[in-house]
Amino acid sequence: MPDELSIAIVGAGIGGLCAALCLLQAGFDVHVYEQSTSFGEVGGGLQISPNASRILHRLGLAAALSPSVVRARELHQRRWSSRGVNSAFLNDAAIRFHQQLLDSSAGDGEPHMDSFHVDLLRIRAGKQTLGVLYMLLYAGRANLYQCGLSYDDNDSDNKLAPGLLSHALAIEHYLQRGFAEYDFLAGEEKSIRYKTTLGAQSRSLVWKDCYVPGPSTVLVRTLRTVWRRSRQLVGATT
Repeated sequence: MPDELSIAIVGAGIGGLCAALCLLQAGFDVHVYEQSTSFGEVGGGLQISPNASRILHRLGLAAALSPSVVRARELHQRRWSSRGVNSAFLNDAAIRFHQQLLDSSAGDGEPHMDSFHVDLLRIRAGKQTLGVLYMLLYAGRANLYQCGLSYDDNDSDNKLAPGLLSHALAIEHYLQRGFAEYDFLAGEEKSIRYKTTLGAQSRSLVWKDCYVPGPSTVLVRTLRTVWRRSRQLVGATT
């Protein structure tokens, strides 16, 4: 019986700890032995594919993976609010939707190239997060939906270029997985240099805003038009 057996695991590395969690869930008495007195980050980063993420969720580690979503929201809001524009992650309902989408994709295993899937990549330098990229994967193409980049945390090191570095590593990541294209989807802002530096071609993208008819819709659209025109006038006079 599982409760009559005590298992010793030597080494608290990735394999040892995963084995311990699996055995604990099966009801065994498990003891992990490790010669190191503390845990720390050693070497390069670790790439977690969707099928590996599914196993981590089954081991009860879903909550430990969710801070990347939180960090993406923080970085994205900070960047766009500094420009006077609302972040796409501002709405709590949208955050819950995207979290559910990410959680459901984590249980799908490694996706087929023709199937729709989502990825969340976190780029780090030591303990510091440089960027979090929210990707939509479909038909052999990795599409950038949203990203949060830590520009404010790196003002002292202008050579770090979080955007350029994060996307260059992401492009390499998806090429190794067999994807044929990495698409930034939209954005022609001259201030976003990594898009012009890394982009090799462009295509037309149609953007549509859908509204439910009603007085509140008309009011919102009117206020947005006034706000945009006022920003244009301010920019023209400065």
